[in-house]
Amino acid sequence: MRSIVALLAAVALTRCATASHSDLQQVPVNSTPPGAEVTLDCGRGATRVGTTPMTLMMRRRDSRCTVFIVKDGWRGTRVDFHRVPSVAALGNVVPALLAGGIAASSNVDFSASNGSTQGGGVVNVSASGSGSVSPAAVAGVVLSVALLIDAGSGALFAQSPSRVDVTLEPKRFDLIDVGEGRRLHIVCQGTGSPTVVLESGAGEGWYTWALVQPVLARSYRTCSYDRAGIGFSDSRSGRSVSALNDDLHELLRHGGERPPFVLVGHSLGGLLVRRFAARYPDEVAGIVLVDSVHEDFDRRFPPLPEEQEKVRAAREARRRQIAEWETTGKWPEMDFHERVPQELINLLKPRSASAAWWQARFAEGELPDSNTPPGLTCGRADLPLTVITASKWTRPPWRTEERQAAWLRARSEMQNDLASCSAQSRHVTVDTEHHVQLERPTVVVDAIVGVARRATSRPLQ
Repeated sequence: MRSIVALLAAVALTRCATASHSDLQQVPVNSTPPGAEVTLDCGRGATRVGTTPMTLMMRRRDSRCTVFIVKDGWRGTRVDFHRVPSVAALGNVVPALLAGGIAASSNVDFSASNGSTQGGGVVNVSASGSGSVSPAAVAGVVLSVALLIDAGSGALFAQSPSRVDVTLEPKRFDLIDVGEGRRLHIVCQGTGSPTVVLESGAGEGWYTWALVQPVLARSYRTCSYDRAGIGFSDSRSGRSVSALNDDLHELLRHGGERPPFVLVGHSLGGLLVRRFAARYPDEVAGIVLVDSVHEDFDRRFPPLPEEQEKVRAAREARRRQIAEWETTGKWPEMDFHERVPQELINLLKPRSASAAWWQARFAEGELPDSNTPPGLTCGRADLPLTVITASKWTRPPWRTEERQAAWLRARSEMQNDLASCSAQSRHVTVDTEHHVQLERPTVVVDAIVGVARRATSRPLQ
């Protein structure tokens, strides 16, 4: 039995000696996107310890720690750690408890008798009663001390969680007052001039640039936003191209964003940024049009009577639907492009089930000044300009193949017309559908960077 006690003592002492040198616990810390700053606070003051991905060295004995993970342009997050018993440390504790308990119990002396009662050896167990301290008792004390050392070192504990994996959300609650008590939501990331301003298509918001903006932000200050009533922005009355341009101008001014701006517009956003450039020519250094609308399309390619009737019927159905939802107070969640990151879709779907967003979505399809005055609005003729045109358009079931071919020719001509707005224009045709920034984000990034570089090579007039 002494050998068993000695073995247990050796195991416990060895493991406790090792544990005394392993007070530090490695905790992997990862974030999406990477490059987030990590700060650790365990009650002794906050200390910046690195950027993700990284391995954090934490002391097991600390009872409570907090890790802060922040990245410019993204909502920061915190992770609270708690000290918990270590499952692995049971391998240290059990041998020590067993050996200490056996050894310290009543100074028991284990000895074998040579007696041969009934022909068999008998083991006699007797208390020494001599008042002497046996080696086993000493071992019990030593093991108890070892256990205390183990506990004091922190090796009996672990920090929970044992790893950190977080997905940061883009800052969505930067709400800027643009007057009349209304606030608009803007997301700005990065540094560097010129500042790139991203304007979304009808009824859509900042999230459509989710694959473009983080890449641009490595080199340029980049801002996307939600127009009135969309996403996280307050609604407004009197919606028009002019009014929406007023909103953007006030948003940038009150948000502290300064020209020169490179304006990027998708679909309806293309019309909005061209009108903005014409209205504020001294603030705009370049334009990128991503499958932009053309304000003269219906005049130059007038719809057939049956097509006009379908448009009229669709608009009337929308109005009835809006009236029904207003009556019931039940607004459905919207659908989002499949390339929008899933974490953003999960965030936006509940928000989309609102009167303000649905009303803004329908209203932006019928802006009263979208095609007035007649003619193409361009801004200055010397602005660096890139026009990106999507080539994949599915034929609606009610349009004949001949009519579809004529529609595609007219559309191609008007995309060329957009490219004629500037003597410094480039025209890129891409084999995608309408949301080029989600389907081919690299093409859009390259176009924006190209315009920004051209814009910085020439002074603003």
